[in-house]
Amino acid sequence: MASGYPISALVGKAHIMKLITEGRVIHAGTMNSNNPCIAAAMATIEILEAEKTHDKLYNLGLRLMEGIREAARATSQNLRVQGMGPMFQTGFSDLEAAVDYRDTLAFEKAKGGKLVAGLQNRGIRIIGRGLWYISNAHTEAEIDQAIATVHTVLREDF
Repeated sequence: MASGYPISALVGKAHIMKLITEGRVIHAGTMNSNNPCIAAAMATIEILEAEKTHDKLYNLGLRLMEGIREAARATSQNLRVQGMGPMFQTGFSDLEAAVDYRDTLAFEKAKGGKLVAGLQNRGIRIIGRGLWYISNAHTEAEIDQAIATVHTVLREDF
């Protein structure tokens, strides 16, 4: 919300929030009313709104997800890709989809580790348990590079 600055939002139903505004319930926090954090959040929100960042994140993420799925099909790997575009997860499994934590326990961790290491060795960093994040800084060319790298890793390292 504030591009890395410490901030949070306290939200709720009007009748509950009213207790705070009336002073009947205390809301205290270390960073309350911290001007640099508020300024960072306001600047971030302005950029998100002006640049239609959410659309960009979803489009790039969906493009990357489909590219990874195609790489898995082309190399006959059981790599599953699921999530919401800007943030998604990959894992090797014969399940159609992981719907809860127990399903993720069935992922082939050794293969997942090979994918993560292969990508890392080629300059692409994902979270070790297969999480991918898209940021506003990513470009279509970088997404295409990531897809090509996944193809390479699945073809050469497996």
